[in-house]
Amino acid sequence: MQQIKNEDRTFLVHWTYSREEWNKFILQKKKEQGWFIYLVHLAGLASKPASPVVSVSHHSVMIDGKDEAFIDASRKLTRINISEKHNMNVLEIDYLLHDFSSGEVRLLVPRGKLKEAIQLEEILNQIKITQPGYRL
Repeated sequence: MQQIKNEDRTFLVHWTYSREEWNKFILQKKKEQGWFIYLVHLAGLASKPASPVVSVSHHSVMIDGKDEAFIDASRKLTRINISEKHNMNVLEIDYLLHDFSSGEVRLLVPRGKLKEAIQLEEILNQIKITQPGYRL
């Protein structure tokens, strides 16, 4: 896996998507949020998502410049998993916040990038077990 340097951080992966595959992923997420949200999205009342650029570092995910940390002073990485949902590979990154609530980042694995996603999963699992206070 080639690491990409950008400003002050190194990204493990940098993914782009076709509009078709990203829209399919967003549509499925809307269905999971409930039928009303799904129908509003279908009716075109919700904004049409552009195909984003997704980058994953050792401690965060950046989607179109918006950063979501899964490891920092108040977040601890708990689970990384690749699953197949609705004929799409999805990378799930779960973390625990300091108040014991949880967070999750779900990323579509682009076509042709499953091997890279598996390598990312392995790296993040190594990071997870080296976090202070990690228990098996």
